[in-house]
Amino acid sequence: MWPSRLFHFRKAAIPRRDGTTRRRLAMKKLEECDPLARFLAESADVSEDVMSSVARCFCPDVRIGLASNQRCPEEALERMGSSYTWEVRALVAAHRNTDQATLRRLATDPVIAVRVAAAANPNTPPSALEPLADDRSVKVRAALAGNKAAPLRTMQRLATDRCACVRAALAANSGITGGVLVTLQNDEDIEVSAIANDPARRCA
Repeated sequence: MWPSRLFHFRKAAIPRRDGTTRRRLAMKKLEECDPLARFLAESADVSEDVMSSVARCFCPDVRIGLASNQRCPEEALERMGSSYTWEVRALVAAHRNTDQATLRRLATDPVIAVRVAAAANPNTPPSALEPLADDRSVKVRAALAGNKAAPLRTMQRLATDRCACVRAALAANSGITGGVLVTLQNDEDIEVSAIANDPARRCA
């Protein structure tokens, strides 16, 4: 049976005081989450129903462990996609089981690391990937360039990106063909063109 002590942070367990005190006490409870929850989050032998229950715990360590579990179900990932902890959101954005609606939302997250994860995830909807080609962060654009599922139009834009590291990441993407590949093979940057012209240096 799922241990009820994991949910000690419920409102009923917090004394009725002013809002600031209530929030402080709530956070203290969250930081004291049962170690068993962390174990269950990281275990490979826990059922999806239990993992979905674990996702209700707001403790960052628990959620990080759960989001790192490759068997984490879609329901739990959707719940954690709105976590106040960016590390949790980044793991959700990178997870193979995350639903497209959640990935679409995380692709616009204010934290760069979260957008990087969403940009690199082949399950992120094409409509959410396209705007990332103009992202202000080079890291996001480079992650997108390495995504084989990126739309052709997006790859064409990245092929002329102002940063050579983005074009290099695209050149290493074995998913590019045709005009995009030709453009990179003739790139003014020696390293970019070298990668594009050498099949052995392109990711399988």
